[in-house]
Amino acid sequence: MKEFPGSLYYPLTISSEYYKFDESTPLARENKRKVQELKQMTKCDVTDIFVTELRRLTDPEIHFHIWAASIFVCVNMHKT
Repeated sequence: MKEFPGSLYYPLTISSEYYKFDESTPLARENKRKVQELKQMTKCDVTDIFVTELRRLTDPEIHFHIWAASIFVCVNMHKT
């Protein structure tokens, strides 16, 4: 783990979004704490940006639509 923390970053980030811990049990609290520790150990700002850009590739038509709509608004603001 100490040698390759980056190799855990992407799978951990993607899968941990869906983790739900029942905090009424000691084991669940311990699991949640361990996941948070792993996330802290693998945290990297550059990798965060990279993962964000990878997610944008999954739905390019939605991102294009949002971008086009913002351009449309800007163009129409400058016309008036």
